Amino acid sequence: MKIITLFRHAKSSWKDTSLSDHDRPLNKRGKRDAPFMATRLKETVGVPDLLIVSSALRTQETAEALRLEFPNAKVVTEKSLYLAPPSNYLSLKKKLNDKYNHVVFIGHNPGISSLATHWYFKPVELTTSAFASFQFDANSWSDAKTPDSCIAIDYPKAYYDEDGNGPQLS
Repeated sequence: MKIITLFRHAKSSWKDTSLSDHDRPLNKRGKRDAPFMATRLKETVGVPDLLIVSSALRTQETAEALRLEFPNAKVVTEKSLYLAPPSNYLSLKKKLNDKYNHVVFIGHNPGISSLATHWYFKPVELTTSAFASFQFDANSWSDAKTPDSCIAIDYPKAYYDEDGNGPQLS
């Protein structure tokens, strides 16, 4: 069995308008939601062995939050994931080493949501820090053509209270 989790980067800051899109950091909400959703990923899907991350600062900072929850996961920066269409993710999937069973792609919309929609056969809009995990009933990535099931879709806003206060880590 192989699992791919599509994880959208955490909420980023637009405060410094002199920064390029690529260089925008996480904002306060992003810094809160990313670790919380890493814990949710661990609880609902399990521990990944590989994180493949866009080169943008906000995805790198999101990966760092996940890395704290998954210290043994290998982290690889992939420039082709910056604002990537679904085809870039699919190309990388074909090249995955079979020693990895659960791979997390950390990327951007619209590409990451488009791929989730393609695999889920229904519209999926991954908001910041949201993830969708798909299981492939295959022993090798070369045999993992399309997912056999969606095993989780989770969003941080599902844990906000009626006053708009977000999830808190204990």
